[in-house]
Amino acid sequence: MLVLPKIGEIKVRWSRTLPSPSTVTVIRDAAGRFYASFVVESDPVADLERMPDTEVDCGIDLGLTHFAVLSDGRKTDGPKFLRRAEKKLKKAQRALFRKQRGSANRAKARIKVAQFGDPHPNEGLGESLQRVRAEPGFGKGGTTPAP
Repeated sequence: MLVLPKIGEIKVRWSRTLPSPSTVTVIRDAAGRFYASFVVESDPVADLERMPDTEVDCGIDLGLTHFAVLSDGRKTDGPKFLRRAEKKLKKAQRALFRKQRGSANRAKARIKVAQFGDPHPNEGLGESLQRVRAEPGFGKGGTTPAP
């Protein structure tokens, strides 16, 4: 639980334990979701000890024509999550337009449309990078010069 003044207790999904933050910024979007951003002091030496040592280097170039080009020359096409999201937004906006003004159903449809205005537009990029890293042979064979 995160306790904030004037808001109260908020249920939080922690990805890891954090030292005490020096600053907390809370944002509430149009869909009613809360986002908290923490500023914490960290020890660079301790951070390096947490990270695993690797002997293999691989460069990834994110581009426009291809989502990612690896240093060994393999190319990955871009994800289509933005096109799918646009279609869903279009459908939700049409549904909102058909609702009667002032009705409870219009309020629910407005929240549904507001959820598409997410402050994290690149959510799908992390999944695509995971897919590239999970490919067989990714990062094997040492460093290779970029083509």
